[in-house]
Order: sequence, then structure tokens, then C-alpha cells
Amino acid sequence: MSARTLLSLILGVALGVGIGIVVAPDPVDQGPLAVPRATESADVNRVEVPVGAPTSEARPLIAETRNRDDDTGGPTARAPGEEDLISAHLMAWARQTYLETAQQEFSTQPSEATTTAAMELFRQGVLWLPAQLARSYGPTRDREVEQAVSAADGASLLALAAAGLYTPDPGILTGPLLDASVARRAGGSNVDGPYFSDDDGFVTKGLTIVFGSGRHSLDEKRLRGTDRRSLPSDVSIVGAGMDATLLTLNNISVAGNVERFSLRDLTIDCENDGLFDLRRGNATLDLLRVRILRFDAGHGGADIFTGDGVMLRATACEFLGGFGRSPGGGNLFSVHSTHRIYARFENCAFDLLRLGHSASLLNSKNDLRFVGCRFDRLSQSHYDQLPAAWFSSCNFGEMLPSFSDPGLARDLAELFPGW
Repeated sequence: MSARTLLSLILGVALGVGIGIVVAPDPVDQGPLAVPRATESADVNRVEVPVGAPTSEARPLIAETRNRDDDTGGPTARAPGEEDLISAHLMAWARQTYLETAQQEFSTQPSEATTTAAMELFRQGVLWLPAQLARSYGPTRDREVEQAVSAADGASLLALAAAGLYTPDPGILTGPLLDASVARRAGGSNVDGPYFSDDDGFVTKGLTIVFGSGRHSLDEKRLRGTDRRSLPSDVSIVGAGMDATLLTLNNISVAGNVERFSLRDLTIDCENDGLFDLRRGNATLDLLRVRILRFDAGHGGADIFTGDGVMLRATACEFLGGFGRSPGGGNLFSVHSTHRIYARFENCAFDLLRLGHSASLLNSKNDLRFVGCRFDRLSQSHYDQLPAAWFSSCNFGEMLPSFSDPGLARDLAELFPGW
């Protein structure tokens, strides 16, 4: 949690004082990070302070400690007094932000008495939060990171990274740890793809859905577990080869994390939509010899991977634009800037697409590795904005200044003649 977020939290509580409502539950219900709260009382100057927070009665003791000598005649080790920690500039900023926020949210200014009470709560919160954060974000968080790394728990690592609690060095999450995080761990039963598509059953952990040669379709709603909402872990969809199996599948959207989901040996027709829309959890994905096309539809969801955090391994895959209704108007990634992308592409081909929205790729904390890949007809501007991308033994063809050119359209018959 950043300092800016913490101060916003304090101000949010203070604003609750300003409008005379309780903005947080009792500390016992709040979880590990309880915050001070105002009472529902007509006396707006009265605030309740959680146990452990410094009160006005404690301040004289702090000041007294500053002047007390120990038995050796020297000054005692002392904590800095409040006047050393909370400057007039900080309090002026807090007051201004408080008043501006109240005006924006409620089109009115709180009274001077209410503002004074709110600033007192802010002052107390500043002194109280460090110790509370140590209890909530100290060794416990370090153990969470250690456990997630040890278990190669990609979804947890993505969540910790998004929260700012885990910042791996470049290459850590695109090397062996990525391999361990996306590799399938549980094998289950195999099911015939066409039969599964027509059945009304549900996906189970470790299930492999097998499609033979030919053209097939799969409704993404079939990719649900018994709760009809989430996708169990270690599910795989397998074809007979990217030139033999054409599967229409798009907009995979489930609740929660998607763990170790894999696609292998097939071509995916996104039918003018995105492939993954996973904005309710983190995803660990593994693609092997997969071709993905018809995602470049030009609308907001025309992205192959949309979601929260993504850990992805793609090997010998093809990501081809030009087959959708807006040739070139599609993205490889669309991930919110507060989340993370850790991806490795080996021996893959990219043609006529953008690697991602600027906000998705400009975050220098992402890590994308391209090894032995071929790039054709990429957006020059998007390629230039990749501080988190590393290219090794890659080949680059023509760079294009703009996209969505109907003259660049391609037909599926190029790849599947007679289909």
C-alpha cells in the first residue's frame, strides 16, 4: 500500500467526520487494518480512536520524554515529538484536500468545528498507522510472498505484485518460475469436444477437451465448474494441429482466478471478439502451437488477452490480424495499469496487430520476453512504447504508422481453403 493510498484512507475517514456519518465498521469487524472512525453523534468534535492510536492525552508524555535524562546523565533515546513529524505544510495540505473533496462530493463546505475535528483525526491517524501497518504488512506479507514463490502460485504472485507487495527482478517471472506457474499439475478425464459442446455437463479440474480435424465451436459458457461461474484449474483444450482444427471460441469470462488453463494444437477463431476477458481475477495461461485470429474487430473488447494480471507462456504460436472486420484494429494485451503482465513468447509470429494499449504496456514493472519471434506490420508507435519488453533473436518486418485499413483484410480461405 502506497503512502498516497494511506493518506487518502485517512482523509476518507476524516471526510466521514465532516459529513457526520460512520464511514468504517468497528475495528473488530474491519480486519487487520482497522481505521479510526467518527461516532454517530450530534457532537461532531467527538471521535473514537482505536486501541493503540495516540490520543491528545498522550502528547504531554511524548514531550516530557524528550527532556528526560537517563541514569548516566545523558539524554535518553526518544521518539521524535509530534511537532517534528507532522509539519504545518502537511496539515495545510490535508485541510485543503479535505475541504476541496467535500466541496466536490457534496457541493458544500463543512463547518469549522467539523473541519477541526477531522484534522485532529488525520493527525492521530498519521501517528497511529505505522505500527498498525507493521502488524498487517510486515513479516506476514513476506511469508505470503515466500509461500507463493515456493508453490509457484502464479495467481497469488500477480495479486501481490498488483498490491505493490512483490516486485520481482526482471526475468524472475518469465523464467523457470513462469514455467512452474503455468504448467498443468492435475490430469483428469478426456472428453470429446463436439460431444462436450452439445452436452449440459460442467467442467471439472484437470479436464481435457479434445477436438479432431475440422471446424468446431465451443460456447464459452460451457467452461464453467459446478458453481456455473468459475473455471476449475488445469483445464486444457486440445486440437489435431493448427492447420487441422479450427475452433470458434471467444470472450472467455469467468469469476475468480483462471489457473493453468492451456490451449494446444489448434486455430482459434474469435469471431470478431476478444478471446479472454478475465477482469474478475488473475490468469495463468499456457499456449502451445496455437493460432489466434479474427480478434481485430475494432471495438473496445478487440483484445486477445483482457483482464487483471496475466502470466502467459506461448510457444510456437501465431497471433494474426487482418481476418476481423477491422483489419489491424486489435490488441494482444489489454491489462489495467495497476495490474501486471509477465509473459514469454518463444518462436511466435505476430502480424498486423498492436501489442497492447499504451496503459497496458507502459508500466515498467511488467515483464515481456520475446525469443526467436517474427514481427510483421506492427504499429511503430506501440513498439516504441515498450519499456518492459525484451527482444532476443527476433526478426522485424514492416512497421505501419496506423491500422484499421480495409485494404489489409484477409480471408480464412487463405488458411483453410474449401472450409
